[in-house]
Amino acid sequence: TGVAIFMILITAILAPMQLDYLMKKKQSGLEKGLMVDEHIQTDYSFPSAAITELVSNKLISYFQNEGFFINIIEGDNHIYHVRRLNTFLTFQYIKKTISFSTHSDDIPYVKNIMYETLLELNQTIEKLKAVVKPEELKKDLGIKTKNGNGKSNFPLDKILDVNCIIMNLEANDKEGIISSLVNVLNNNNSILDGEEVKQAVLERENAMSTGMQHGVALPHGKTDAVKRITMAVGLKKDGADFKSLDGKPSKVFILVVSRKKTAEPHIQLLSEIGKKLFSEDAVNKLLSCKNEKEVRDFFVK
Repeated sequence: TGVAIFMILITAILAPMQLDYLMKKKQSGLEKGLMVDEHIQTDYSFPSAAITELVSNKLISYFQNEGFFINIIEGDNHIYHVRRLNTFLTFQYIKKTISFSTHSDDIPYVKNIMYETLLELNQTIEKLKAVVKPEELKKDLGIKTKNGNGKSNFPLDKILDVNCIIMNLEANDKEGIISSLVNVLNNNNSILDGEEVKQAVLERENAMSTGMQHGVALPHGKTDAVKRITMAVGLKKDGADFKSLDGKPSKVFILVVSRKKTAEPHIQLLSEIGKKLFSEDAVNKLLSCKNEKEVRDFFVK
């Protein structure tokens, strides 16, 4: 599980975070200035919501180290007032954008602290890239239990609904398969916004493919467009290209989505699924199931 958590962290930030991209100016849409009364609004856009949150957390740390007092105005909307002596500014992050509202005299400070924040994050990631190989870590995610049968006490029966199982997936590509699994969750009223869920899963998929070994793919994502942690299972005996670790077609597709702002066992669920499908024999047993009930029984018993 520790390896899984580490891999998710690396893949969430590794590919998108490039300092050259982040520090491009107005022509890329990264930084835009807008006069509002006596203040200027400056926006910084990032490749993903995960990157935006990462940068925001680092910014808060920088402000604190500089001796600024930080007041959270609206926690859910991520609005912060930052003050030290005669310097006062407001910043907010929403999805893929961090916005500052400052007096024109403080614009140089905003640009400097953003530069130092991004530079430090970039240096940290470059060091991680030198020692961490996500593809190698990925090989260890399928863990065989001591008794070899993949049994556990994890409450999969409370998460997998028999109505969220597709016996014969018709889609032939990654996006189509993910869409099919999202749709079955949507039709079962397990999620709030199908399109938002799909985008969250594709965003994670773009960081690194979730195609594993033995014909298994575990697309997943976190978003507040779901009611609670949930999953869907799809089978495709002739397989489809999911950019798997062993280069073979994926035949079992398990979608996991959970809420972003609520503590839920997202990584633990992925690990438990990995235990169930630790070998080619286990995958073949699942593929031999004749109906949705047998598929559900495979996971919950």
